[in-house]
Amino acid sequence: MGFLVAVTTYFLWATCLLQGAKSSGSKEPEVEPDFTEPIPNVTVSVGRDVKLACVVENLGSYRIAWIHTDRYTLLTLQNRVITRNPRFSITHNGHRTWTLYIREVEERDSGEYMCQINTSPMKSQSGFISVVGYFIQEIDGNNVMRL
Repeated sequence: MGFLVAVTTYFLWATCLLQGAKSSGSKEPEVEPDFTEPIPNVTVSVGRDVKLACVVENLGSYRIAWIHTDRYTLLTLQNRVITRNPRFSITHNGHRTWTLYIREVEERDSGEYMCQINTSPMKSQSGFISVVGYFIQEIDGNNVMRL
């Protein structure tokens, strides 16, 4: 749990560094963002693609991050992919949905994925990816088969 606090601290620090600190001199109180849909739990076969959606209302000047909590890995911050794993990507529909994509999932991708909002205190919700099956490559000439 201590490492999760460190990741959260890094997230808050990185948000301030990349986007600038939230203005505290605003005359109107900012509406707190909140999650509007749960993140689903997903079961996926090895080698397939998977996506998790984080739906947030009233984000305002707050920021979103995706974290793989089982591996203590900060994956994305807003529209930026932080992890160096090219299988991960992030999209934002311009409104309220932040979608984390993982291409060609591996067994090690199983676990809890947390979507965080950098409010104080931090708000978060999680979904789980369960990777099943196995991966076999049969090379016959130029053909590769995944089972």
